[in-house]
Amino acid sequence: MTPADDLDLRDALRQALERIDALECEVRDLRRPTSATPTSAPEPTDATTPAPQELNRRHLLGKAGVAAVGAVLGGTVAAVGAASPAAAASGTFDSNSSTAAVDAVNTGGGPAVKASGTGGSGPAVTVTGSPSFAGVSVDVPDTGIGILTHAKHFGVFAKADSIGAMPVVGQTMDGIFGVLGRADGAGPHGGIGTAGYSVQGVGVYAWGKKASLLLGPGQNGEHGETPSPRTSGVAHERGELAFDAASDLWLCVANGTPGTWVRVAGPGTAGPFTVLPAPARVYDTRPNSGLPGAGTGPVTGTRNDIDLTAAASGVPVDATAAVVVLTVTGTGANAAGRAMVYSNALPAAPTVNVLRWTTANQTLAATTTTALANGKVAVRVDPHANVIVDVLGYHR
Repeated sequence: MTPADDLDLRDALRQALERIDALECEVRDLRRPTSATPTSAPEPTDATTPAPQELNRRHLLGKAGVAAVGAVLGGTVAAVGAASPAAAASGTFDSNSSTAAVDAVNTGGGPAVKASGTGGSGPAVTVTGSPSFAGVSVDVPDTGIGILTHAKHFGVFAKADSIGAMPVVGQTMDGIFGVLGRADGAGPHGGIGTAGYSVQGVGVYAWGKKASLLLGPGQNGEHGETPSPRTSGVAHERGELAFDAASDLWLCVANGTPGTWVRVAGPGTAGPFTVLPAPARVYDTRPNSGLPGAGTGPVTGTRNDIDLTAAASGVPVDATAAVVVLTVTGTGANAAGRAMVYSNALPAAPTVNVLRWTTANQTLAATTTTALANGKVAVRVDPHANVIVDVLGYHR
């Protein structure tokens, strides 16, 4: 820079400072109170507190003052700014309109805004959204992360003080997770990725068009599949839910290592029991019964496949098991008279009998639970008797 350039720069800076002083006077005139009682400026608390004039200059440099300096200095300001890595602006900004008070863009790859709090337990950044729609709005159009937090205790802590408020809302269009919580440390509860609690309401509220909640066993994930919690060998707490690699869902009912677990559902379970509003008769071999099997009795030594979903019984075709009442009447005299009920999927009758008799013309009934295949069971009677089947409920 030549001496002439240096003189021009100092002259431009002098003119800019004069313009700033003029703007400060205008601002003071606009802010002067209308009351007759004079007001005094607060005294600085320490040597590091900027004087009112210095703070106002920073403020004006961040808003109208920037325009004034830019108009006076032209390209010289850009050259001076490029030589310094300091923050672009500091102070208080108020757009007093629907536009953003601060619009920060960093094209150099670093963060657009960085805040560091070194004063103790106070927050580095405080955002007050009332009465605006959102306290913090993050838009990441590419594959980046909207908000990434690292904290010793809480990565994100959100609190709603009014009815209907939603402190944290995660939305994804083409991505995978709207909100993802991850815990790498052990912690007092073994590490919790995401926690939600409410003093008077619901801790976690989940809903979705596809499903309200997805419990993953970690299959094809970075940590492999989740083993059965009963063989995990680690401490568990009552209230834990675990969906393991065998697709079994478990509930922990007592603390311990590994704790006491109850299987809630899985491929090998029949599912919860549903009681029909009233018992439904679905099969009757007696003449003129008006039901499937009417006039085909007495049944003897043969297998009869019975559809429990018939006659508007209320049993769904995908039921896994059913509670039925098997009745035989008009029995034939035989020392080994018997009746069996079993799943329609079995190719042959089992050796377990539901009913036994020895004399003729008896009427006997028994209640049993049997597996189903496509809503059907099989009945075999030896030597012969009329058969009646009623359904009390089903598992699914």
